Amino acid sequence: MTAGPSTARPKGVLRRALAIITALLAVSAILVIVLLDAALDDPRRFDRLEQPASVTYPDESKHYVGLVQRRSLIFGRVTGHDLYAGRFPDMSYGHFVRLDITGEERPDIKDASWDRNGVRVRFTTGHELFVPVRYFMYGR
Repeated sequence: MTAGPSTARPKGVLRRALAIITALLAVSAILVIVLLDAALDDPRRFDRLEQPASVTYPDESKHYVGLVQRRSLIFGRVTGHDLYAGRFPDMSYGHFVRLDITGEERPDIKDASWDRNGVRVRFTTGHELFVPVRYFMYGR
């Protein structure tokens, strides 16, 4: 019998292929986790203030302003802060204004002044923000 060429693959090629596949799976898993962390948030609500009874609007609802801190769901990173204005006390649906006045540190509301034109929110940093009534009346 004559010895022909060997059809067996060298062990080094199989190990290299297995290492490449393992690395691709690990990178894919990390990418999925990072994308989910960026896409899913865990809002935390602070400093909710209620519209005084002396101020009324045509939609005849009670309105609120407050701070919503957005945190990533997986790693808990602070991804931003919003000022909420609307009629839902849980501050889940309404008008949101993105705040970039303090970086990652949570801003604190000092007070709010309500009138027929809207609400003026003052922060402990000295910043002020006015939200016109048309943006938070009738549920939005």
